[in-house]
Amino acid sequence: MVYDKVIIVAFLTRKLQLSGLKSNGKSKIIAIGPRELLVEEHVVDCFYEVQGISNIHKYPKNTVINLIEKVREVITSYCTLQTYLISFEKFLEKDIATLRSEMNLTGLSTDVINQLSSFKNLKAQFKKMDLQPVKYTILGNRNCDNPEIVATLASEYLDHTPLILKPLCKLNKYCVSNTFIVRNDKELEKWMQVTINNDYIAEEFLINSHEFVALCSNLYGLIGAVLTLRENLSLNLLIRKGKPYPIEYLGVEQIRDNFPGLESFISQARKGPFLKNLKELFFIKGFYEDQNNIRCHNMYFDLRSESFASLIKYANHGKTWETISIEVIQDSYEFFDTKQHHLEYPISFQYSYTIMINFPNIEGLLIHQNKITEVDSKLIVFWKKVEGKEMNNAANEDDNILQLFLKNNNRQTILNDTKNILGKMVIDIDRSINSSKLERIRRSLPFVETVPNKPFVRRSTLAHCA
Repeated sequence: MVYDKVIIVAFLTRKLQLSGLKSNGKSKIIAIGPRELLVEEHVVDCFYEVQGISNIHKYPKNTVINLIEKVREVITSYCTLQTYLISFEKFLEKDIATLRSEMNLTGLSTDVINQLSSFKNLKAQFKKMDLQPVKYTILGNRNCDNPEIVATLASEYLDHTPLILKPLCKLNKYCVSNTFIVRNDKELEKWMQVTINNDYIAEEFLINSHEFVALCSNLYGLIGAVLTLRENLSLNLLIRKGKPYPIEYLGVEQIRDNFPGLESFISQARKGPFLKNLKELFFIKGFYEDQNNIRCHNMYFDLRSESFASLIKYANHGKTWETISIEVIQDSYEFFDTKQHHLEYPISFQYSYTIMINFPNIEGLLIHQNKITEVDSKLIVFWKKVEGKEMNNAANEDDNILQLFLKNNNRQTILNDTKNILGKMVIDIDRSINSSKLERIRRSLPFVETVPNKPFVRRSTLAHCA
């Protein structure tokens, strides 16, 4: 088969899942990375193996260099064809952008990535694209030595409480233990007295809003979105409290019916000058209150949540977000060449409503994997912790005891099923013993040799003996 375009995907630290990918016959898809991280290798046209990284925090520098050199070599060998280079890992974002500039390829440049890495520059870019950003200010000892004055300034500047506070130095390392919510001026003053030695970002939290992550592209605009169903509680607060929470995925037609104004809001993103050469997916995170009050919070080019990725895959009949991104790149070449505009992402099936319910980790010991309440919707149950598992509190939306996936063609039915599960589902967890004591018990237990066909006593039944 003769190809006129090449799409090169580089990966090094996370699995490359291209489930459901179908080539259009015009673009050759090449994957470069560790063999053990390539899932469903038959969907790519060519694969080049490089050495992987066992520990992302202590990686050998030459491992990244070897990957980049291999990518450069492959690009050179296909120099006669139109080439698009992409990576779905933030870890490789800057290295890949630098290589694009060296090889004169279209896509995200190093300058654009540096701009978006700056909190203030990102907010400024939103305004240039006519996207209303979330209000914010920076708090810390650099502002003022008096926490009472700082709290007053913050309240006057934001004109909105509660506030979400997170460390300025860890904006890309989301964890509920580093993120705080204050509901009034007194809580903010008290918080500042403890954390005045660090710089924090204080952002407004829109109480009656849905948090969303939208899948977008230059070619199609809005493709779909992941949205929270609970309006009056933040995802962060639900995870911190260990409360179960539902999240849904909606296609474009469903968004038009249930969240009017969101599609036109996202369409403004294509006005961004730094996105004009971008062909793959990008993600916009924000808050939706109503069609006249939508705020933009962040923009990124890789989906960092495994839970959201699983929801997107289930909702799109097995297609991962990486697969959708590759297909969008293929379509971009085809339709940009013919100068067609105002297109919609094609789907070969009727969208049904899809909801994922997460049950976050809670410090303690999982006693039993209970039976799930019967519902009318199609239900998939995914227990992520074994019985007797010692757990710490969840750090983010990917730390869960249990995940449920529901699907139904009727929105009201699936919402009723979700409400029914949240009201009746109980998970048995022994919280009478903390994690440090559990660790001492584990170490004090003697080594036990199991004998075939003999019952094994679970360690959880011995906890009361400590």
